[in-house]
Amino acid sequence: MQFPTPTPPEEGERASRLLAERLYDAAHGHPDRARRFAALAASFDPRWRADPVPVPPLNGRQLVAEALAFFEPLRVYAPGSY
Repeated sequence: MQFPTPTPPEEGERASRLLAERLYDAAHGHPDRARRFAALAASFDPRWRADPVPVPPLNGRQLVAEALAFFEPLRVYAPGSY
């Protein structure tokens, strides 16, 4: 089994900005626009799953856990984007 390919930091930053836009629009009465931002942010998801991930070196387990935690709400909010 191979280790997951890391998501480049700039992609994580883009996804974070898109998620912030989604939260803002959802809070300000723009649900359709919020869903579009969620779908865009979800496009950066490396699609890792916790079960098949082997023990990565160094602090890789923490990084995988952080990515899983970040993208899970997007998977729920924008399920059609996968």
